[in-house]
Amino acid sequence: MFDLDIVNSFSKATVSIIKNYSDTKISKGDIKIHKNSNHIAGVIVFLGITGDLNGRLMFNMSKETSLKLVSILNKEALNTIDDLFISTIKEFSNMVGGKAISDLSKRHIDLDITVPAILMSDQVFMLEKGGDEILSVEYKTDFGSIFMSLTLFQD
Repeated sequence: MFDLDIVNSFSKATVSIIKNYSDTKISKGDIKIHKNSNHIAGVIVFLGITGDLNGRLMFNMSKETSLKLVSILNKEALNTIDDLFISTIKEFSNMVGGKAISDLSKRHIDLDITVPAILMSDQVFMLEKGGDEILSVEYKTDFGSIFMSLTLFQD
């Protein structure tokens, strides 16, 4: 099961980073636990989590939402998937992961993150090992929904 302190660290970091760069309203939508990532599509950015726990932090959003997020983060309109887009969307996940891990280190939970990876597709199915669960939280913003998924397990 998920430790609420850990989940809240990643959740607060996601909201904090978005609010630091925009004046958008953010509300939580659906919170679900899945055995796999079912059908996900659009722009998917994920990074590995290692240390006291292992797992993955993943952000999933439509192409349109990702372009708006990248435009907000860069303070200029971006309409194409290019090197700046890729660098910015990866940095978004780095900022969230780094902020959450910094918060957790104050509670003596030692975690690290891997370099983010990006995947763009119209349809992806991500299957987990038997028994692993994925917590998915939807963040509704003025520019679209961003889904944060978190999978954590102890070896």
